[in-house]
Amino acid sequence: MSEIWTCRIDFYGGNKLRRILGVLTVAAVLAFGFGSVPAQAFEAVPQDTSGSNEFQVTDYQSQQVDLVLKSVSNVDGVDQFDYTEAVAAGVDAEFATEFAAGFIAGGGVPFNAPAGVEVAGAELAEVAGTVAAAAAACQGRTGSNFYWWGHQIRMDSCLTNVVINAMWGGVGVAGLVGIFASPTGIGAAAAVVAAAMFTIGAAGLGICASWGSGIYINQLYVGPPICWAQ
Repeated sequence: MSEIWTCRIDFYGGNKLRRILGVLTVAAVLAFGFGSVPAQAFEAVPQDTSGSNEFQVTDYQSQQVDLVLKSVSNVDGVDQFDYTEAVAAGVDAEFATEFAAGFIAGGGVPFNAPAGVEVAGAELAEVAGTVAAAAAACQGRTGSNFYWWGHQIRMDSCLTNVVINAMWGGVGVAGLVGIFASPTGIGAAAAVVAAAMFTIGAAGLGICASWGSGIYINQLYVGPPICWAQ
């Protein structure tokens, strides 16, 4: 790896064994060269502070995210995505299809969509791992908040697993936003949060999720994103 990462680790609570295991896990991931690996709570800071190592969502992708989320609603507790409405509003059909696939993987229901969209969603759901665990078995909370320093999303253990596995499977911005935007209610900041997830990386999120209790992701207005366990 051409980049060397300096890691700052703060473990909140837990017994001595858990702290030792956490340190060993971080050391092992870094040793195998996964690159940007924030852990629990773990901030990976590139020595080159120019920000070139931070994943950037393009203006076009950000605009597409804003548009596609306008076609998402919640009816009787079920998140729904109107594919046809989104495309009519200016969302690129390929972007809408990838979003719909992520939407299905995250537990949502697209409608007014071509038949192939459901197939694509089923494939991504398989890569992402099933949202199979019953809600009662999921640990942690899901939601979001905005603060003076930036914004935070919370994902329970089930949603976290879907996001991480989808990232390992090569999901793009549209698919990733489709998975987490509705459950967390992050709204207009979804594109920025997606960039934060890609910056941290699947390996880093996996370490933060290693307690099985869900995770927090903080996207700061200044500085790199951070994740840690709930």
